[in-house]
Amino acid sequence: MKKLSFMGSATALALAAVAVMVPSSASAAAGPTTRIIERSGCLWTAENWGFEAETHRSAPNDCAGHAWVQIKVNNSWSAWKHDYNEAKLPAPSGQRIQQSRHKTCTDCGAITLNAPS
Repeated sequence: MKKLSFMGSATALALAAVAVMVPSSASAAAGPTTRIIERSGCLWTAENWGFEAETHRSAPNDCAGHAWVQIKVNNSWSAWKHDYNEAKLPAPSGQRIQQSRHKTCTDCGAITLNAPS
């Protein structure tokens, strides 16, 4: 009988340890806030990870325009960054991105993404 009691306690302890570990694993696996931008038959992906924001060309690769990204940190917007295929802006060390703006050409309207919570 004591052996069964010990096994029950060990099982309960193991289950409690798993229950404590699940929330931290789930939050670590949280992905970015993402949106697809379509312009003239071309697809672009906009992402805000909280520590980095990026805009990149998805398909097809011969689309006109550049990937543009801008980030907001401490209530202040950065300058725009752009590149042909992919534009990335990391948050300054120890900071978190609040929002990001993404567009696919100089004069295009931008979309705004909030950082994931």
